[in-house]
Amino acid sequence: MECRIHPQSSNVHDSLGEAYLAVGRQQEAKQSYEAALRLDPESQSARSALALMGTTNIK
Repeated sequence: MECRIHPQSSNVHDSLGEAYLAVGRQQEAKQSYEAALRLDPESQSARSALALMGTTNIK
């Protein structure tokens, strides 16, 4: 819901990534973290999460 209300918030996308990861939805988590990085390329949280997931192709 928050992503629809605040689509330009990297924190919202990062939090959504955490939620997806917690329930095992890896692909959705990756997409959310990548969206967070597009909005805030300095987001250490999203960058770290993608690294832990084994994602090396950070856009």
